[in-house]
Amino acid sequence: MTIYFIQAGDRGPVKIGHAKDVFRRLASIQTHNHKECILLRVRRGGVHEERHLHHRFMQYRVHSEWFSLKGDLAAYLKSLRKPDHYPPYILIKQRGGHLRAEIGDVIIRDAEGVFSVLSAQKFAEQYQRPC
Repeated sequence: MTIYFIQAGDRGPVKIGHAKDVFRRLASIQTHNHKECILLRVRRGGVHEERHLHHRFMQYRVHSEWFSLKGDLAAYLKSLRKPDHYPPYILIKQRGGHLRAEIGDVIIRDAEGVFSVLSAQKFAEQYQRPC
């Protein structure tokens, strides 16, 4: 399990939580948040460590598992490593669920605002124009 620290927007509160798949959790949190969510830091740990952190930083609690990025919490996050990598894909939220785009895929948005994902090869085959 992993403890994550996800911030809502550039200056928004930070969610302290735990998950097996941090990137899936990030996508889920993003679905329910109008601001861009940023994965600030991660560390090993589970539910017990998460509860400990909630208690340790309770003076910065904004709501539920969301905390203001101030004082001891800000210093603590600076002491942790940034995530080593990001997933080799993105999830695109749209009506009816999510689309997954891998590195190298082409994302197309049609006139009605509906997204589709094509491999680079399919894109070249479908949209290649003669010179």
